[in-house]
Amino acid sequence: MYELMMLRSELTSLMIRTHHYLRKQPTLKAEEVPLLYREPGVLTGYRLPGMKLVSYVISVLQLNNEVVNIWTHLIGFVVVVFKIHFLLGEFGADDSRIFPVIGFGVCCLLYTFFSVIAHTVHSISPLVHYTAFQVDYAGIALYAFGGSLSVFYTSTDSETKTQLQSWFLPVNFILSWFCFLCCCIAKLKYRRPYPISRKLWQVIPYGVHTLLTIGLVFRRAVKCFSDNCNDPGLSMHRTAVILAITAALTFSSHLPEKVWPGQFDLIGQGHQVFHVVSILLTLKQFDAARWDILHSNIDFSNDIRPKLSTVLGMIACLSVCCVFTILALRPYVRKVVQDGGISGETNRVN
Repeated sequence: MYELMMLRSELTSLMIRTHHYLRKQPTLKAEEVPLLYREPGVLTGYRLPGMKLVSYVISVLQLNNEVVNIWTHLIGFVVVVFKIHFLLGEFGADDSRIFPVIGFGVCCLLYTFFSVIAHTVHSISPLVHYTAFQVDYAGIALYAFGGSLSVFYTSTDSETKTQLQSWFLPVNFILSWFCFLCCCIAKLKYRRPYPISRKLWQVIPYGVHTLLTIGLVFRRAVKCFSDNCNDPGLSMHRTAVILAITAALTFSSHLPEKVWPGQFDLIGQGHQVFHVVSILLTLKQFDAARWDILHSNIDFSNDIRPKLSTVLGMIACLSVCCVFTILALRPYVRKVVQDGGISGETNRVN
């Protein structure tokens, strides 16, 4: 009887706690939260800062100005899982042609997952905020690395591949890590309201990386143009470039909310559009790689393709480098938080 009463008491306590966390959480206006957590043109819908982790996890199921950011990449994560499953079913796990594409898929899973984590937990504290978005930046760097890797091994003509074989992988690796580092520096260097120079720190390195990736199919595109050929694969790569440019613009502009403040607090923010475009770009990159493997005139017979273990090993090495960088930057993050009085900032953001 005593054990039954204890069980009943524990269940009652659990139900009370569950009700406490599931009840509708209040949201705040921009001027009611520290400057660190605000976004230009977003005036309402902010979650309470400093809550427990479980409260932010529950906030994923409630209405606030981060929930669309979270769900766009959460859905994207699931879609990428199905893409990888489809490719493995179509080609087989032993087909070395898709190993770089599977590596790209793993990078996509990481970047969407890290984005979901960052947008979910970043309001816990200033220290968590900086760390969470550094992890998010690591995910974007991995995505850039994987995308370029996939293009090199599935979409680059044999002559270009032979010429670049010896230096492409180290350059791709170092440039991806450098993109991550620049984003971290920009986050630590500037305070809200952010100047345009902060966006340049973030966008320019990835612009250079994108040019590297585009350059891998440049000779193929020129040859196709001179031969007046019809190559649907190149059309897919062209669409991917357009989507990449659109993603950069939506990421850096904060439109339309900066033009109409308060009108897009919950849905329609530029960053939310950026998330959607990034998922569309990811899917187009998968489609382009699949098409090139199956239908392009690229000769894969004499290619030296990496083993799947090698691809995953490179991804793991880049991840480790990013982790060590985050740990190395930890003292600077603490200094920014302490010296800047960030947790107490309540000035209006422009």
